[in-house]
Amino acid sequence: NDYQSDNTAYNLENEVVYQHKFDKIGRSISVQTSTKLNDVSRANYYQDLEMDSVIEYQTSENVVDWQSNVTYTEPVGSTGQLSTSYQVRHQNRASNKRTYVDLNTGNNIFVRALSNEFESGYTTHSPSINFANRSFNRMFDIGLAYQYATLSNDQQFPIEGQYSKSFHSVLPTIMGRIDLPGGGDMFLRYSGSTDEPSVSQLQNVIDNSNPLFLTVGNPQLNQSYSNSLMVRIAKANTEK
Repeated sequence: NDYQSDNTAYNLENEVVYQHKFDKIGRSISVQTSTKLNDVSRANYYQDLEMDSVIEYQTSENVVDWQSNVTYTEPVGSTGQLSTSYQVRHQNRASNKRTYVDLNTGNNIFVRALSNEFESGYTTHSPSINFANRSFNRMFDIGLAYQYATLSNDQQFPIEGQYSKSFHSVLPTIMGRIDLPGGGDMFLRYSGSTDEPSVSQLQNVIDNSNPLFLTVGNPQLNQSYSNSLMVRIAKANTEK
């Protein structure tokens, strides 16, 4: 077989941040807003040399992502800091897949069963609270967030269908560092996080751009939840 792919894409990003420091040291408020735009067009051609046929896949994907959050910090004692924040994020993804086949006739035939038009919206609301303390030989940071997320899927072709789901998640974070006897130190970081399925994972259409590995999406997918833990113990030999 012979395979060729032509891709065209652009990415646009911007961010606006406003920060205000109050008279009391350590007290502040910040507002942050960012947007991202990603547009991709792909033209993939798969030629079966034995059957002398060509399959053409035309795919366009568009992602618009914006988020905004407000954070307020307050000092606690001489080395501590308490902060609260609220974040809103919305992501809209659209994908249009069109498949054509040329059976050595010179004419492209539209393949409805391998084509799909799909749009997905993912929105999250996340209030959180965090306490951090930093001193000369130790540091720790503890946070807890609640996330409410909605996933709305709209399949427009070849069969119309709407699918909606909502999710409730608790997202803890722990990070700390302490000095060990003899010049070493230990660092620990744990976090819980969620991730939404991509639009290609949601599209209910067979993807046979690789005939040896067929895949199909599922519009009923849930978001994923991940736990991440990292521990590092280090000691330096300053003489060597």
